[in-house]
Amino acid sequence: MAEHQHWVREQRRQACSDIMDAYGTFILTVNRIADMIMNHVQPSDSDIPAIRIDGWRLVLAVDRVRLWGPEELATSAQGIRSEARELIALGWQLRDAMASPDPDALEDWLDQCTTRADAAKQARDVFTVAAYQALGDRT
Repeated sequence: MAEHQHWVREQRRQACSDIMDAYGTFILTVNRIADMIMNHVQPSDSDIPAIRIDGWRLVLAVDRVRLWGPEELATSAQGIRSEARELIALGWQLRDAMASPDPDALEDWLDQCTTRADAAKQARDVFTVAAYQALGDRT
């Protein structure tokens, strides 16, 4: 029984690590593209899909934590999932903002990105606390 509990704990630890790794990759991608827009550099055709690809990797990592529980940990990860989905949706809107005749379209897109990225960071912080509690340590 103790061996099984240890195995489940390691699965939880790996699931939490996967979320944090995917979160880091995703936010770096979002920030890189936002920096391009702020510096008036047009993202390439591969940059924009990267938001969606890295975002969905994060969503899938969050979904996997539900396999291992506990419920409090899985619930705490849902904020990350929600904000990732919002940022993915913004990724879909970037081409429209770039093509818009409205001179404020890209600035509005950046403002929305900043708001969602800040919310994602807060959600990550909530998840981190829950992960420490679920894993029973800070190592």
